[in-house]
Amino acid sequence: MLSNFSFTRDPILQMESIVGGSSWLDKHPFKKCANLHLPLYQRATIQVLAFVATHTFGLRLIYPGSLGVLQVLLWGALLQGRAQLVENHNGQRSKLKTADGNTIDTMFVDQRGQNPNGKKLVVCCEGNSGFYEIGIMTTPIKAGFSALGWNHPGFAGSSGLPYPSQEHNAIDVVMQFAINELGFLPDDIVMFGWSIGGYTASWAAVNYPVGALVLDATFDDLLPLAENQMPASWSLLVREVVRSYVDLNVAELVAKYEGPVHLVRRTEDEIICLRQGHLSSNRGNNLVVRILESRHPALLSSPPARAALARLLAAPDSPPHPNLELRQLEKVLEPLVSKYMRDLRSTHCSPLPEADFNEIMDGLQARQHS
Repeated sequence: MLSNFSFTRDPILQMESIVGGSSWLDKHPFKKCANLHLPLYQRATIQVLAFVATHTFGLRLIYPGSLGVLQVLLWGALLQGRAQLVENHNGQRSKLKTADGNTIDTMFVDQRGQNPNGKKLVVCCEGNSGFYEIGIMTTPIKAGFSALGWNHPGFAGSSGLPYPSQEHNAIDVVMQFAINELGFLPDDIVMFGWSIGGYTASWAAVNYPVGALVLDATFDDLLPLAENQMPASWSLLVREVVRSYVDLNVAELVAKYEGPVHLVRRTEDEIICLRQGHLSSNRGNNLVVRILESRHPALLSSPPARAALARLLAAPDSPPHPNLELRQLEKVLEPLVSKYMRDLRSTHCSPLPEADFNEIMDGLQARQHS
């Protein structure tokens, strides 16, 4: 057993990054403005307030896992989870140095030679309160896949803060580590993102020729969720904070990815539904729509097709539409929706069952080699 479950490799490994260096303009706090329609004095006021809000409490609200008090409360569970990964699965802990100077805490479970699925590496991207020690890594491990988990900047053993640029650098060094140090071919790597982790998983899928992308309980865009949680009177400030500092637009990235992709929509999701209990308000719907728009644009070119898709996503078990045209469109769209998305009768935080993950991986592998 490792003493205190310390790092099994060199204390800090530095990988070559594909992320370019930041210019002065990139680091300028007011280089973006989300409310250009406002008079200058109002824009300037909101920009200053957004800067202060983001750097005091805003980022912590979006990523509660970066709060020190939460990490203290979870410390025992994190240590126990790390111990189980090391003792039960021969996990190898490594600390990686990013291009911007942060150190990222990672855990690798190697199942090559132990299981036929082990030749595939699943890179796990956790949610906004998720840690690899107690997160989604166990699902691919139980399914027999090799798995690489990492903690967001500012989470547990990782330094920094989870701003998008630091997230990019973090997942970038994780990918470089997987390819150059662990020896996996990009085509044998599957990105697995849960909730907000879908952003970094999608970013990696766009920037590396990975084999597939799996997004579980993931939203299309952070802004609608943030606006839904805050008072309407704060809408201009919320927009400025998100668009200028934490612009997590998963749909934009997924539309750029051309490889096999599959979404898991939690039918009882209480986090990414704008109205709890209303499946039509699940932001995962917008994500699958964006996938269909990018991959089958002709199919959704007409208003009736969009209406049929909206009905199909809002009530998948409803009887066929009485209108013949819409009924025929639903018949065409249904297998496509099933190709890219499955429903799971579950809340947001329940672990993805091993059987579902295996089914998803089997389907993606078939599409990858078709």
